[in-house]
Amino acid sequence: MTITPDQGPFEEDDVLTCSSADGYDPTYTWTGTVNGVSIAAHIGSTYTLPVGDFELTCTATVEEVMCTDDISDSVDGTVPADGK
Repeated sequence: MTITPDQGPFEEDDVLTCSSADGYDPTYTWTGTVNGVSIAAHIGSTYTLPVGDFELTCTATVEEVMCTDDISDSVDGTVPADGK
């Protein structure tokens, strides 16, 4: 499981992409905080960054196997307001 890009510098509207190479079709869910506020679970393999501080975790849930298997990866950083 990987998140790309996984390190900055980050810019406004950068798209984080979560991917898993396990051969299954997982459901991706983003959770965490943006500017100190918890975000509602965001479903999908991508997350577009706003300006500010963020701490995000992407979790991949695989339901095609006998038991549900969750794997996750995290990324954090700051998107400056002036794009620099």
